[in-house]
This record gives sequence, C-alpha cells and structure tokens, in this order.
Amino acid sequence: MHNRKTKEIAIACVGVVVIFTAFVVWINIANAPVVYNAPPRPVLPNPNAYDTYVRAAKSLVYTDKIGEANRYNSAEKKAIIKANTKALSVFREGLIQDFSLQFPDRHVWPEYGQLRGLSRAVSLEAFVYKESGENCRSMMTSLDGLEMGIDTAKGGNLIAGLVSIAIQAIVRRNVWPTVDLLNLQETYKAIKRLDGLITQTVSYKSVMQIEMYDSLSSCEELLNSSDWRNQLSHPYMLAGSGTKFKEYADHALEYTKTLGMTRRGLFTGIYNDYSKLIAASDLPYADFVMVKIPVSNQISEMVIPDLGQSRFKFEYNRCMNDLLLLQLALHAYKLEHNKYPVNLSDFAPEYLKFIPLDPFSRGAKYKYRLTSDGYTLYSLGPDLKDDGGKAAFHPGYPNRWFVDYESKGDIVAGYNQ
Repeated sequence: MHNRKTKEIAIACVGVVVIFTAFVVWINIANAPVVYNAPPRPVLPNPNAYDTYVRAAKSLVYTDKIGEANRYNSAEKKAIIKANTKALSVFREGLIQDFSLQFPDRHVWPEYGQLRGLSRAVSLEAFVYKESGENCRSMMTSLDGLEMGIDTAKGGNLIAGLVSIAIQAIVRRNVWPTVDLLNLQETYKAIKRLDGLITQTVSYKSVMQIEMYDSLSSCEELLNSSDWRNQLSHPYMLAGSGTKFKEYADHALEYTKTLGMTRRGLFTGIYNDYSKLIAASDLPYADFVMVKIPVSNQISEMVIPDLGQSRFKFEYNRCMNDLLLLQLALHAYKLEHNKYPVNLSDFAPEYLKFIPLDPFSRGAKYKYRLTSDGYTLYSLGPDLKDDGGKAAFHPGYPNRWFVDYESKGDIVAGYNQ
C-alpha cells in the first residue's frame, strides 16, 4: 500500500515536472524575439520625382501669401506666381520623372506638408491663367498638380495616401468652372490626360499593404525591446490619464495584464488583423463598411485605422476625379452635338473607352439625367442612397458643400468639393 502511494506521488511529480517544463519551453518559444521579414521594396528611381517635388517646394517664396491668395487682387496674384517661376519650373521637371517612396517613410512626413504648399502654388497658378483667359493652360496646370498628388501615394503608406488625396483636393478646387470654357480640341486633350492619370491612381488596398509592412516593422521593434511590457502599459499608451496616482495605478494594472501576453502572440494577432483588413479591401465600399474586424490586442487597436473613414477618403477622391472626367466628356459631347447626351453610355467609345462606375454603389454607373438648364450628374455618396441629386452637406459646415464619412445626400458634380 505504501509503495503504491509512493509510486502515485512519483508519477504525479513527474507529471508536474513535465507540465512545468513544457510551460517553460512554450514561454521561451512564445517570448523569443519576433522576426519579421518585410517584403523587399523596389529600388528607388534616380532621379526620383519625389526629391524634385520637395526641392521645388523648398524653393517657393511668399508661401504665406500663397495660402491666403484669395485676399489679393489679380495683379498681386500674378506677382506671387512670377516670383515663383523657378520653383514651378523645377516642379515640372518632376512630372517627367518616375516617383517612389521608400518604406518606412516617417522621415518624409515634414516634407509632405511642403508638398501641400507646392500644390497650393500650382492651384494659384491655374487660377491666374484662368483669370487671364488662358483656359486650356489653366486646366493643364490643374492636371499637373493632380499628377503630383497621384504620384505622392506611390510606394507610400496610409499617411502618404492621405496626403495624396489632400493635394488632389487642393488642385481640383478651382477646376470645375474651367471645364465649360474649353474648346473641343482643348477638352479632348484634358480628357485624354485625366483618363491616363486616373489609371495611375494607387488603390486603398495597395496603400494599406504598405501600411501593414510599416506597422509590423514598428511592432517588431517594440516587441523586441527589453522593456516592451513597460512600454505597452505606459500611461501615454493608455486612453486617458488623470492624477499622477491614477497614472501609476493604471500603469500597474496594465502591466499586470501584459504578464499573460507573449511577443509572438501579440505579433501574430496584429498580423492576422491586418491580413483580414487587406482581404476585405477587395469588397465594394458598400460591403466593406459593413465588415467588422475585432482587434486581437491593444497594439492592433492603436495601429489599425478606422476602416470606414480611411476607405471613404480614397473612394471619395476617386469619385471626384471620375465626375471631373465625365463633366469634360459631357462638355465635349455638347460642343459636337449642340446638346447633352440622353445617357452616359452614349460616351463610349468615342469620348471615353469605359464609363466609370460609382464607388458608392455596387457596380452601377454614376447617376445622370437631363434638366431644363443642362444636366445633373452625381454619386450616391457615403450614405449609399439615391437622394435624387440632392447635394450632400456636412452638418458642421452647412454653407460649404463639404463631404465626409457621415454626410447625407449625393455627391453632385460641380457642387461638392
């Protein structure tokens, strides 16, 4: 009896040792340094249009006046542009060069602001040409700026993509009234160029793929640091703070939570969350915004952007470029036939090879109808409903036709910006 009991105790002890050993081995494996091999990036072009654009932006003068150009008269605007002749010439050197950003690209963030400043100068130049009656030159200048904006997302992450969208919005702002001032040859020229630029637009999925590489590389660096638990639970990483005592208490509580986490477990969770987002990016916008991807851990919660709002910005930008292209095609048709077409399908293939589809619908064309004084052309907009061409507005800016993720109404060509 005694021997049997001793044998049972020995077996139990061996079992405990085996379990403990397995646990230690698992902990060591799970907490081994994270190794992430980001996909190789293409070699940067030489010369790189990015460097040329930045050089042009840095050589601008009267940048404060460029940003406040609406306060100046025509002569003063012309003087500002004349003073920036060299900078604008350098900018156009970049238009004939290849463009690419190298990942990771945090070091270029300050320069993104300078590129936005350059886009304002280009927009002002287009405005000056329009005021002087040089309508085709004004349109081509706006398309120059649009090309720089489209370039800016190439090889970049989400920040680069959002800067790209901002630049395009700046140079598009004054372009709509110019369309109806072009003659037929000028309109065809603008259609051909804009159509080509749209085909170069970087997709949301491509940008988010680079964002994923960037974030995973940053997470690798964080998780491989010796004090990653302390960093993960530091008050600045938390949603809120308060008194010093509360900060310390929150820190201690969050640090305790990290004891149940492992490096590999956290990294795998982030990788899987991003992979689901990338896969969902293939869905039409209307289906994408319905997707719910629960984050696996607090790092994912911090690094993965709001799905609906980030995707909306890309689709809205695409929508505005499409509407501009369609407006040009409508103008060309009117010049040739002395009337607007009954349907958008009348464009193909003489004016446009393909009629673009509304990104806020599930595979349908933009809405179009003739009116007593012309036509109404519109997209369903972010609410995904046909409001009959009633232009969307932002509740916070009722006097501006500004559209964002929560706007109600349609995106109407010539009204919304």
